[in-house]
This record gives sequence, C-alpha cells and structure tokens, in this order.
Amino acid sequence: MTRSFFYTQRQRVVYTVVALILCTGVMALFAGCGFRLRGSIDLPSELTEVAIQGTRPNGELGIALRNGLSRVGGQVVDSVRNARSVLVITQDSSERRVLSVDSIGQANEYELAYTLGFRLDDPDGTNRVVQQSISLRRQYRYDPTQTLAKADEEVRLLREMREDAVRQMLRRLKAGLDNPVPTPPKASSSAPAS
Repeated sequence: MTRSFFYTQRQRVVYTVVALILCTGVMALFAGCGFRLRGSIDLPSELTEVAIQGTRPNGELGIALRNGLSRVGGQVVDSVRNARSVLVITQDSSERRVLSVDSIGQANEYELAYTLGFRLDDPDGTNRVVQQSISLRRQYRYDPTQTLAKADEEVRLLREMREDAVRQMLRRLKAGLDNPVPTPPKASSSAPAS
C-alpha cells in the first residue's frame, strides 16, 4: 500500500513538471510572436495625464474612466492646467425598454441601451479627436419572482456596458491620435481676380 502511494505521488510530480514545462514553452511562444491580451493598448503620450469634464469624478462613469486609464498606464488629473489632454464627456445615458411580455401582459424580457459620447481636446480647447459616441445594447430575461436578483443583474449589466464603452473609447482615442483627421485650410478673405 505504501509503495503504490509513493508511485502515484511520483506520477503527480512528473505530470506537474511536464505541465509547467509546456506552459512555459507556450508563454514563451506567445511572447515571441507579439501576443497581447485583448484590450491592452499602447497609450499615446497625450493620454497619460487626462482631465475629465462632463461627469462627476466619483460617479459611476468617473470611476470607470479612472480605472480604464490606470489599466493602460494613464491617469486622471484634477486640473486642466496639469493635463496633457481634456476628455469631454458629452453623453452618458442608459435606458431600458421592454422586449417581450408574457400571456398576462407582464414584461419578461428587457433590453438595456447605454450610450457614451466624448471628444478629446487640448488644454487650450483645440480639438484633438472629434466628437464620437459608442452605443451598446444587452438583453436579459426578467422574472417577477426574483425582483432583487434581477435588479442586481441590471446594475451589473450596466456596469459591464459602461466599462466596455470606456475600453472602446480608449481604443478610438488612440486611433484618433495616431491618425489625426487633417483640418481643412481656412478660406482666404480675398476674392480671386477676374
């Protein structure tokens, strides 16, 4: 009995060592080919210190923005004077609508919609990334016998949608800064000679 116990222990150790070697090899392969986790971005210098306008700093969106920026190496600063850019939130709205009802007319499926509107300016007010918006939708089933659980589910879905919108916004801001839209030349005030 003792002999078989040690034999199985030895097998476990061998399997663990083999698994560690394989995992290390796979990680080295991914690192060598430039693999990166989805959602990670190279933060442009303009987004390293950002002032935010149009939302409360300690509100749900303010916290999501702060967390989203810190995950990619940026930070929210309290003053426009200390910022490299100003993120202006132009819309932060959510709504819920009934998708389907049961035989007695009670809602049994809802759709949540969330919209985040934004633009990026210089501290002096010059626009860097034009006004854009992100709209997300999620559906969930409603059970009137589980009112509290479904209310928690709705809050969780809205939080996830807000965080997803912030990630998409950061990718769009990076793309907008990497590929700026040229501003058209100003029209001259002198009329051409005829």
